[in-house]
Amino acid sequence: MIAKRFSALVLLEQGYTGYKTAKVLHLSTATVNKLDSERKLGHYKHVLKWLNTGKKQRMDLLKILDSILTVGGIMPRYGEQSKALRKIK
Repeated sequence: MIAKRFSALVLLEQGYTGYKTAKVLHLSTATVNKLDSERKLGHYKHVLKWLNTGKKQRMDLLKILDSILTVGGIMPRYGEQSKALRKIK
């Protein structure tokens, strides 16, 4: 769940709406709105400062988050579970 919230901060900082962020990450809009409010109050300023250091660092971070969310590639991404199960049968 931490990886999803961190990803939500990235998307919100890049200008995505709360609704779009919630839909993409499969989070509730209440969770995303709370993160957005806290972000605007400056609660995540150190994280956001680090994110703005450069594109390479940001891409490295997104790869790490993807690895966490898919358990290192073992688990399928959200929404692809049924496709992965069909391959097993």
